[in-house]
Amino acid sequence: ATIRFEESGRYKILLYAANCGIHSDSTFVNVVPAPVVDFTLPNFACMADTVSFTNTSPDLAGSHWDFGDGSTSDESNPQHAYATPGTYTIRLTGRSLVYDCEHSITKEIKIVGKPTASFAADVLNGCQPLPVQFTNQSSNGLLYEWDFGDGSGIATGPNHKHTYYNSGTFKASLRVYDDNNCFADTAVLNVIIHPKPIADFIFANQKYCLGCDTLVVQNTSTGAGGYVWSFQN
Repeated sequence: ATIRFEESGRYKILLYAANCGIHSDSTFVNVVPAPVVDFTLPNFACMADTVSFTNTSPDLAGSHWDFGDGSTSDESNPQHAYATPGTYTIRLTGRSLVYDCEHSITKEIKIVGKPTASFAADVLNGCQPLPVQFTNQSSNGLLYEWDFGDGSGIATGPNHKHTYYNSGTFKASLRVYDDNNCFADTAVLNVIIHPKPIADFIFANQKYCLGCDTLVVQNTSTGAGGYVWSFQN
C-alpha cells in the first residue's frame, strides 16, 4: 500500500492480518516538514530583456530553477532572458537544510513580443481635397498613433478617414504599441495630392467692333491638362 502524508509529524502505522485468528503489527514513521519555497517575479517582461527572479525561501540547502523554455539554473536568485514571446511556467525546487527534503512551487510570467505595424489606404493619389480611408492591418498591437504628414496632428485608434486639403507628397505613418508598452513598430505610406488647376485668360482690348474685329484670347491657366471653352453666343 502507498500512503501519502500531507503534514509532518510522527505517525503510528498498524497492520492487521486475519485468517483463523487476528494478528497485528505496528511501527512508527517520522514525517519531516518540507521546506517553505517561494519566489517573486514581475507580471510580464519584454522579449530579450533580462528578468530577475527573487528567491524568498528561508533556510534552503539548495535551489533549482526551471524557466519553462528549456533553460535551468541552480543559482539562488537567477536572471534569465526569453528569446520568444509567450506565457512561461517557472518552477522553483528547494531542498531543506534538515533531511534534504524537496518542495516545488510554480508561477507564470508573460513575455511580450514586438507588434507589427501595417496599414492600407483606399487611394494613394488624387486631386485636392482628397479623402483617404486608412485601414489598420497591424498585429499584436493595442495602442495606435496616426500621423498623416500634413501637420494636422496625431490621431489615435485603429482606423481613420482623413482628408488632405493641400497639394504635395505626404508621409502617412502608423505607430503601434503593445499592451505593456514594451515595443513599438511604425509603418509608412506616401500619399500624393495633385493641385487643382487654375483657370484664367486675358485678351488685349475690352471693346471690339462687331463683324470686323477678331477676339484673340490668351490662355494663362496653370496646372491644367485640358481645356473646354464656352462662349455666350
